[in-house]
Amino acid sequence: MKKFPNAFVIIISVIILSWILTYLIPQGAYQGITDPESDITEVINDSYGQISAEHHSAFDLLLAIPKKIVGKANIIVLILLLGGCFYVIEKTRALTQGLQKLVTLLKGKKISID
Repeated sequence: MKKFPNAFVIIISVIILSWILTYLIPQGAYQGITDPESDITEVINDSYGQISAEHHSAFDLLLAIPKKIVGKANIIVLILLLGGCFYVIEKTRALTQGLQKLVTLLKGKKISID
């Protein structure tokens, strides 16, 4: 059985492929009209036009991941902290022991909802 590539290899491959495609696919944009009351932008049919924009350099490609990590650091820290909390709860078996204690305390007691 073939070994599946590491997740980082897949992510970096997708980033490099996307960067290469920015040179092959022409850049363009649609025109839109914004409704002032609802603040919703609607696209005008057949309004696509090519635009000239800068291509990112290989140096920008290397800095893309660290810049996004810095920009989303609060979410990354939150995920790491929650993962750590669940790891501690699982390793100490606190949830399992608490549920077992609750089951033994309530054994034989019924709640009647009429």
